[in-house]
Amino acid sequence: MRAQLSHLAELADAPNVSIRVLEGASEAHNGLDGSFRLLAAGDREVAFTDAPERGRLVTIPTEVMKYAVRYDRLGDVAAPVGTSRTILEESMETYQ
Repeated sequence: MRAQLSHLAELADAPNVSIRVLEGASEAHNGLDGSFRLLAAGDREVAFTDAPERGRLVTIPTEVMKYAVRYDRLGDVAAPVGTSRTILEESMETYQ
C-alpha cells in the first residue's frame, strides 16, 4: 500500500495531473457508484464507465452530461490538491 501511495504522490508532481482525495470518513457521495472517465473524442465528449465484468462507452450527449455533472459534484466534496497531497503523505506514514 505504501508503494501505491508513493506512486500517487509522484504522479501528483506532474504538471498535467491533479489528485484530489475523497476521504474515507466522508458521507455517501456519487463516487460510490463506480469509476468513470470523461474523454474527448474529436469534437465531442464521451464517457466510459467501469463495471466488474466489462465497461460501457457512453456516447449519447445527455448521458455524457450526467457524468460531467457527477464529476463536478465529486469535486465539490474532494479535498483540494494541496490537502490531498498531505493526506497521501500522512497515509504513507501509517504503512512503514
